Amino acid sequence: MYKSSERSKDEEKTKGSRYRESRYRESRHRDKHDVSHGNLSSSSRNREKSPVRELKPVDRKENNNNVGIQLKPSGLLGRNEKSKKIAASKKENDKYSPPKDSIVPASLSKSFQLFLFKSEDDKDATKIVLSSKSFYIIGKDEEVCDIIVRDSDTVSSQHAVVQFREKSTGNVSAYIIDMDSKNGSFLNEVEIPKERYIELKNQDILRFGESDWEYIFISS
Repeated sequence: MYKSSERSKDEEKTKGSRYRESRYRESRHRDKHDVSHGNLSSSSRNREKSPVRELKPVDRKENNNNVGIQLKPSGLLGRNEKSKKIAASKKENDKYSPPKDSIVPASLSKSFQLFLFKSEDDKDATKIVLSSKSFYIIGKDEEVCDIIVRDSDTVSSQHAVVQFREKSTGNVSAYIIDMDSKNGSFLNEVEIPKERYIELKNQDILRFGESDWEYIFISS
């Protein structure tokens, strides 16, 4: 009984495959006949009429213009960088605060100068007039300092300050103060204490770090 049922199933599969093959042959024969007589089936006509879509390269410039995208610098980055530099400069300037008795010596009959000698053989000293400000920052930071020392890396960004102060007697004197520099400030070849005002006398010699430049203070 089991074998007869399997045989009947095989016979049904064989009949089905033969039927599909006969239908396929009839459709192929009909298509050939229609083509030879100029007649196409509806499915063939639909395939012939359907247009073939052509893919064109995308023009990025054209798309950008259509969308309205403008790739132009906004300038915000530049403004932010400038603001950072200004803020940093203000922060650096706040490193030194002048004392209450600070005074500008411009109105005085007395004059103050520094004469810079870059070497022992330097006969043409550079004259630096000290009259328009109450204090002068000395160091290698060109954006902050008033007197730039360029010949040695041992000089700090803000190394020392020449400060004018008015005494209780009404007289004005110049002072030098080391701003906690790494390599020290020297008055007449003697290192001065850090963060302490030392009064300058006529013809005192100043030197900073291991720099060979010497500054002679003159008051007259």
